[in-house]
Amino acid sequence: MSNNRLQDLNNEVMEKIGYKPLSNRIKPVHIANGLFREILGTQYSLETMNTWSKRFKSGKEINSANDIKSKYSEIIDEDMSLDEINELRGYIGQLLDSDKAVTPELKFSALTIASKTQVGSEVQNEFKIPGFLFRILNTKVDEQISPSLKKVKELLNDETDEISKFIRPLTNIDVKSKELEKVKPIETSLTGVELQIRKGFDKLVGNSKTNANKLLFLQRFITYSCFAIMYHLSSKFLDISNRFDSRDRIPLVLDANIGNDSIRIASQESLLLARLNIENFYEKTVENILLANEYSNKTKEDILEEINKLSFKQKKVKKANDNETEPNEEMKNVFIGYFNQTGNLIESYARAIRLIMFSKVINSSDPATSYVALGAKIGLIYGRTKKRYLPTPNILEVLILSVLNDGEMLTLSDFGRKICGDFGIIIGANPEEDVQQLKMWDISEHVPGDLYTSLAENADALSEIYISMGYAKRYADGVIIFSLNK
Repeated sequence: MSNNRLQDLNNEVMEKIGYKPLSNRIKPVHIANGLFREILGTQYSLETMNTWSKRFKSGKEINSANDIKSKYSEIIDEDMSLDEINELRGYIGQLLDSDKAVTPELKFSALTIASKTQVGSEVQNEFKIPGFLFRILNTKVDEQISPSLKKVKELLNDETDEISKFIRPLTNIDVKSKELEKVKPIETSLTGVELQIRKGFDKLVGNSKTNANKLLFLQRFITYSCFAIMYHLSSKFLDISNRFDSRDRIPLVLDANIGNDSIRIASQESLLLARLNIENFYEKTVENILLANEYSNKTKEDILEEINKLSFKQKKVKKANDNETEPNEEMKNVFIGYFNQTGNLIESYARAIRLIMFSKVINSSDPATSYVALGAKIGLIYGRTKKRYLPTPNILEVLILSVLNDGEMLTLSDFGRKICGDFGIIIGANPEEDVQQLKMWDISEHVPGDLYTSLAENADALSEIYISMGYAKRYADGVIIFSLNK
């Protein structure tokens, strides 16, 4: 193991995950930029659009109206005032920087994407996520790659939408494009969590009407892409642990926000469980790496000696009594503490590595924190202190489109089983079954009140949201039917 702040081991874990969820600054637009680039096989120059979109840096003007008028005189009327130029730039900024991902430095900048000419080169905050998702889409299932690849490519090549028309004078200046190396379809099979993600993608595109709004579909596609990463992070542990079978799902309790304390706490607990399973996934992956490197032959003294040799570049950490604690000493204490509890050397060392990696080595954010931050950005997670799954109508729509088949009609009870079976999502449609599921994961023990009644009320409230969107209908006998036939 390298002495370079355990980074070599962390990099190996990230390779096993397939991407690097190490920042709370990952935004949907970063994932869109990378995934659309992979699908198109082309990237475009964004220089002109970036210049027009970004007027200020740290409160100081960096691209003045005078500069714009001088540099782009061929597309600006001579009698256009500086105030009018700045007003126009304000509108362009609202269109192309809706996610606040446009930066003064082009190499870090990602634009809101309406068509292919807004797709740029790789930026830092993609963290290899787009390549991971593209691999899932480009892998053959039933001898076919995902139909979403063709659909998205067609939509990105279509520049007839209002945004693309409005900024065409800018994109006509940046005509430079770069063809990327073509990636052949992957013949290996998908299994477990990744296969379920792929099924959701295919259903989402299959449920897209041919005359549907182009921009709306692209937004849904990227929202689901973000959800897929969250689902993968929290559930991948199931694929590498022998404690679970293929039918098990990590429960994700959606709160309809009707002020029910039982549901609120159950949702908070399920979010905490997701974060713990991300940590378990990390630790189990570290265990497997250690075992592959014959750490089973090492003794407790060997591990302590190895920890002593590790080098940490971070500042020493001060405790409340102002005594300085060396990271090596803290890591040894954590390892010994776990080992005294479990007697398992490899597991204890893996847990110590994970804890020190998350708290001392990874500078920007750990995977569990990245999970919560991404969930907040797509409207799935909310809360200032005690966060929970509080979905917006937009994410609820994406979820039903990635679960139901076109023409399928399900009762509330069957819809609850369907969405739980696919993604572990619990809405309360089957209170007895849902409580048993929560008991299996030790969630119900921490929930006060009548959880059965609370779940039923929660399901009814979520159903009302789906009814208002046209994805469900309540009949005279009280039966609720979910379908995609609006």
